Amino acid sequence: MKSKLQIFLLLVTIGALAWGLAVSIKLRRLQEEKLQSEALHHEQYHRQHQLEHQQAMLEAVKDQLKAVSTNAPPTEVEAPNAESEPSTPQTEEAPLSDQATQQRVMRAQLGILLDMSYGELFTVLDLSTETQPAVRELLLDYSMAERQAIIEAISAGNVPAKDVLEKKAQAKRDLRTHLEELLSPEELTTWEEYEKFKDQNLYESLLEGQLAMLAPNLGEANRKLAKQVLAEELDQSIRQFESSEEVYTMDHFNQAQSRALQKGLDRMVESLPETEFLELERFTKIVEEVFKAASQP
Repeated sequence: MKSKLQIFLLLVTIGALAWGLAVSIKLRRLQEEKLQSEALHHEQYHRQHQLEHQQAMLEAVKDQLKAVSTNAPPTEVEAPNAESEPSTPQTEEAPLSDQATQQRVMRAQLGILLDMSYGELFTVLDLSTETQPAVRELLLDYSMAERQAIIEAISAGNVPAKDVLEKKAQAKRDLRTHLEELLSPEELTTWEEYEKFKDQNLYESLLEGQLAMLAPNLGEANRKLAKQVLAEELDQSIRQFESSEEVYTMDHFNQAQSRALQKGLDRMVESLPETEFLELERFTKIVEEVFKAASQP
């Protein structure tokens, strides 16, 4: 169960869109093509830049899964007791090292997502070289607090999703308090407005590259439309789930995502030619299969 929980949390980390294996295979092919090509035009370069972000996350996932499969589950870290007997490497150092490694990996993953989510905001704010790193660390601390709330809920197995949402809301209130010390009132307002659409923008960013790879026969205009529609439905469905009394489990979270994909398909059926609709439907089925795999006990 611990290994499954770790897998689920890593999938949630990459935009809550769990099709990492297929993406990894496609990424390797694209990277080989890049090495063989002497010059890439602007659109190809932009796409590769996005995929390299996702590849870094997938490599971190592989490292994390390896750690989970070869080491004991992480335990609570306690301060050393000067009166206790010296611990041996076999009994203490390995679990502590394992937990520290998992925390570093998770923070690195969230850092990649954070840069994808807030890159545009940082451009708009144009913060000083002293302020921007400090703001980034606060945002990263908040992301870690969000992830910890999910970890605790799934581990307990009986926590309503709305309780997780409240913990995340409290973490955001704490974040705002700290940001007030670094940002001007105008900058803080800009952050608050940006935050309203941050998740949907992240889903769009992730979907853009994955639709291009896994649904290549979609026309450019229809791929853009599909990206927007699916991102809207994912954002709405996950918000509804997190506001509900449903127990926060891997299965329930994935069901919320599956409902979003189906609603997105329903919205697109009249907008796409039959061949392109079938391409989009095939794409969602790939995602569904990974959702199911992540939910298996």
